[in-house]
Amino acid sequence: MSELQRHGDLASVLKEREIPPSVRSEYVTAREGFDEADYISTEGIEPSLKAPIVPRLTRLLSVVYGDSRASDHAQEFVGIWREFGKSQSTLESWL
Repeated sequence: MSELQRHGDLASVLKEREIPPSVRSEYVTAREGFDEADYISTEGIEPSLKAPIVPRLTRLLSVVYGDSRASDHAQEFVGIWREFGKSQSTLESWL
């Protein structure tokens, strides 16, 4: 029997492990985010993939790659976005 089954919920498991209340609260709040997916309806939502905003993408990537390489990677993402959805592929083709 797992700890979760034995104690019934995450808060009780964390309390049993003597995790401080403030930290327990963070774990429980994070966990609730996963539960919300059960209540969200996608009915009437038409998903679409919008083009990346290159300056924003470059700014985000510059943290990881540096300014000079970030611009190149941003342009690569735009190229990938342009090709996205033009042809259907299978999972095996990505392996």
